[in-house]
Amino acid sequence: MVFIILSLVAVAGCNHADTAGKREPALSFGGISTGASEEEITGIMGKPSESSAKDQTKEIHYIGANGPNATFVLVNNRLVKGYWYPSVFDAKVKIPITKEDLDLSKPHKLEQVDCYETAKCDHYVFEQGKQKLQITMDWENKRIDRVILE
Repeated sequence: MVFIILSLVAVAGCNHADTAGKREPALSFGGISTGASEEEITGIMGKPSESSAKDQTKEIHYIGANGPNATFVLVNNRLVKGYWYPSVFDAKVKIPITKEDLDLSKPHKLEQVDCYETAKCDHYVFEQGKQKLQITMDWENKRIDRVILE
């Protein structure tokens, strides 16, 4: 499973052409990138705990014993937004869990955000074209608390 090793920015999905006609790798987390289909997501994550659909929008949810693990919002069967909660993630899929699991050599912004009452947490923002990957660490800045890919 190559996506296990490629923790943050993967070549798993290529969907942006540059001026020379070559494709850039899409931002991804856990091997899933924006534009992925439901079949691609379930191929990586397995069967969802629940799902709901209205018009062209579908949400698929993965819920574990400790709470929500991941939620994916698809429009016309293409991922537009994904949320992960690695701090409670208990699925069999390997995803980055700690700061050491992240590839922070990629261009990004580092912000300090309020979290857990008065604590400040590191918040990493990776942007590529219209895509954005946000990773917020826990109050000790050791474990990933939440991830948003859009």
